[in-house]
Amino acid sequence: MPYLLQSWVENVGNGSRGPFVITPPLFRLDAGEDSTLRIIKSDGLVPEEQESLYFINVRAIPAQKKTEIVNANALTLVFKTRIKMFYRPKGLKGRASDAVKKLEFSITDNKLTIYNPSSYYVVFAGLSFGKTDLTDKIEYIAPLEKKSLSLTSTEGRTVKWAAINDYGGSSPTETRSLL
Repeated sequence: MPYLLQSWVENVGNGSRGPFVITPPLFRLDAGEDSTLRIIKSDGLVPEEQESLYFINVRAIPAQKKTEIVNANALTLVFKTRIKMFYRPKGLKGRASDAVKKLEFSITDNKLTIYNPSSYYVVFAGLSFGKTDLTDKIEYIAPLEKKSLSLTSTEGRTVKWAAINDYGGSSPTETRSLL
C-alpha cells in the first residue's frame, strides 16, 4: 500500500517551522521502496554559541481505494514520527560527551536543581536521587539552563545519572553526593 509522506523541521517549544528545509517535503512512497530526505539549513538564524534542538516530523498518510472511501466503517490511521535533531555549530568549546560530567546539582526546599553550564544539550538516559527514580520527570536540559524537580524525600543525598550519547547509546553512570 502506498503512503503519502510529509516532512518538516519544527522549533522546540513554540512549534513553528525551524530554520531548516527538508527535501522532498511531500512525496509518495510505495511498498518496498526506500527514500532519502535531505535537511538543508535555510537563511533562518540559529545560535552559533551553543547547540540547538529541533524536531524532525514525518507524517505517513496511507492511500485509500475509492471503494474504501465510500465505506463509512473504515478506519484510517495516520502516523507521525518525531525525531530530535541537534544543530551543533562549528567551534563550540569542549566536547559534547563531557557535558554530562559538568552538570551541577543542588537541593533547596525539597527540590533538586540541575544546572547545565555547557554549550551542549544533555538528554537523560537515567536520573535518580537516593532511591527515587526521576527519569520520567526530565527528558533533557538545554545549554545554560537550570531546572528544578520536586522531591518526595531528601534521604540518600546521592544523585546518579547517565545521558544518551551521539550514537544513541548510554554514557557511563555518573554519581555525586550532595551535602
